[in-house]
Amino acid sequence: MFRRLPKAREKYVSLERAADTLRLDMSQLSQFLVTGQLLASIVYHKPFDYREQRDVTLSDGSTAVHTKTSRAEFRFIAPGHEYAQLVYLHREDTARILLNRSTNREMLVARLFYDSTITPKHGIGLLGESAIAILPSDLVISSEELGRFAKAAKIRIRSAPASSIDLPQKPWYDRPIGRTWLAIIGTVVAGLVIMRFKGEL
Repeated sequence: MFRRLPKAREKYVSLERAADTLRLDMSQLSQFLVTGQLLASIVYHKPFDYREQRDVTLSDGSTAVHTKTSRAEFRFIAPGHEYAQLVYLHREDTARILLNRSTNREMLVARLFYDSTITPKHGIGLLGESAIAILPSDLVISSEELGRFAKAAKIRIRSAPASSIDLPQKPWYDRPIGRTWLAIIGTVVAGLVIMRFKGEL
């Protein structure tokens, strides 16, 4: 007998997908992001073992190709390490990215956070050249943040777009069918207790 594989659940979605799921247009979603009511994330990955090339102009006016190679000689990988990690942005950085109107300007971000508390002890600082350039197209919404915002704003999410998103689930006893079964079990237990006291059991 074949077992049906569990459906894959998305840990994050694009801004467009988030707007559709929350029944908002992009300008409304941007407003919530800029004001910090909804937190944006990025997928952060620090590359290793790579070679990059770029054209450079020498002092005599000629051009050459500059090659930079980065190799990891030794690496410790901690248990549970994620190669592509979802990290949160500070709302000020999100606002700078979304409100940038210059096409040839990139916004550099030097602080990333592992959870939505946005506290320095749960984050990392990128010093000097380590700061990363982030474009609006790099921004995503984590499924956890999507569910939190929908609950706080009392927005009923679209069931079809959200069907594959890993939204926080209510415990079984807080779902409609769970409450129904609890009510039935409670009624049966109460009936048995009453019958016991009446001596019918």
